[in-house]
Amino acid sequence: MGGQQFVFKRQNGKFDFTRNTAEGCVHCLKHRKPEEPPMSLCGGCKRVRYCCKEHQRAHWRLHKSLCKGLQANATTTDECYIQQRRLVEDWVETHRYEMIAMITSYIRRNAFDRQNEAFFVTLDTTNDASGKENPAVAFQVKGTPHVRKTGPMPLEVEEAEAQDKAESPNDKIVGYFCCYFSIIKDGHPLPVFTAMQLIHEDETCPAVLAQGAVFRMAPGKYGNWVPGMLIPKGKIWEWRRCAIEELEASSGLNLSRSRITGVRTFRLILKTMVHPNN
Repeated sequence: MGGQQFVFKRQNGKFDFTRNTAEGCVHCLKHRKPEEPPMSLCGGCKRVRYCCKEHQRAHWRLHKSLCKGLQANATTTDECYIQQRRLVEDWVETHRYEMIAMITSYIRRNAFDRQNEAFFVTLDTTNDASGKENPAVAFQVKGTPHVRKTGPMPLEVEEAEAQDKAESPNDKIVGYFCCYFSIIKDGHPLPVFTAMQLIHEDETCPAVLAQGAVFRMAPGKYGNWVPGMLIPKGKIWEWRRCAIEELEASSGLNLSRSRITGVRTFRLILKTMVHPNN
C-alpha cells in the first residue's frame, strides 16, 4: 500500500483535557474554526459532534448502532473504569498522528486481515495519569504493539462500515478496523504469543510519545501533519505549533522523515480495555 494515504479525523488547536471530543462535524467533516463556538454533541453517546440538526439526522442511520452500544456500556460500567477509559481516549486522540504512523507502518509491510484481526497497544501509567497534569504524557507505550486474531468484526461495526461506504462513495474507503488499548497497572504481560513489529526499528513513535510531542493536521481535506506541544493556559491545555527542528533538538529524534501521502481512507474504531489492578 505504499504511496497511499490513510486519513483520520482532525482536531483543532484548542485542547480541553476534560473531554477531548473531535471538534468537527462527523457527517460532513466541516472543521470548527477557533473563533466559532463548539459544535453540538450527540445527546446519547456524547462522543461525536454535528454542525447542524440536519446533519445529525442524516447521520443517524450510520451512528445508531455505535451510539446505542456506547450508552449500554456506560450504564453497566463502574465510574472508576469510565474515568480511566476517558483518560485513555483523550491520550489516544492527542497522539493520533503517532497511532497512525505505527499502524500504517505495519499495514504497508505485512498482510493484515482487518475483519478478523486487530491491533493491540499496551500502555503504562505515568505520574501525569491523574488527569490534572499534561495529558500528552499521561501514558507510555509498553513493549511492542502487535496484531492478534480476534474473530469476526462486531456486527454493529460491519453495519456502520457498509453505511459509511454507501454514503461516501467518492472517499474510496477501504474499511473499518479495530485498535485496542490496554492499561497494565501492576504486573507483567505473559509471553503467550510473539509480538509483531509495527513501528520503525528505532522505535521513533514511542519515543516521541514519551517526549510529549503532539501532531495536528493542518487545514484542508488532506492537510499535512504539523508538530507541536501542549501548553497550559488557565484550566485548559492549548496546542502550540513548534518547528520540527525545535522538537528534534529537545528530543534527539529524527521526526522529519515520517510522511503520510496518497488518497485512500481508513476509518479507525478505537476501543479500550483495562486490566484489573490485582
